Amino acid sequence: MGTVIVYRNVRIVIRTNDHNPPHVHVIRGDAEAKIEIGSREIHYSKGFSKRDLERIVDFMASQEDLLLEAWNEIHKED
Repeated sequence: MGTVIVYRNVRIVIRTNDHNPPHVHVIRGDAEAKIEIGSREIHYSKGFSKRDLERIVDFMASQEDLLLEAWNEIHKED
């Protein structure tokens, strides 16, 4: 599991053994969400407020290129 970015005490993580579509896991304490890169669809969320998720999704939009590049690097075919 690799933390790609830390934003407002939230870790944005890409797991090495994950699957498509490209997505991140957003973790803060016991709170966790899975958010797709690109569409920014929230697949699940536990412990984050609606406002927290809005901020995180807005931040992800500003970092989309970096997140997709990190996903592709972690999951590249050898």
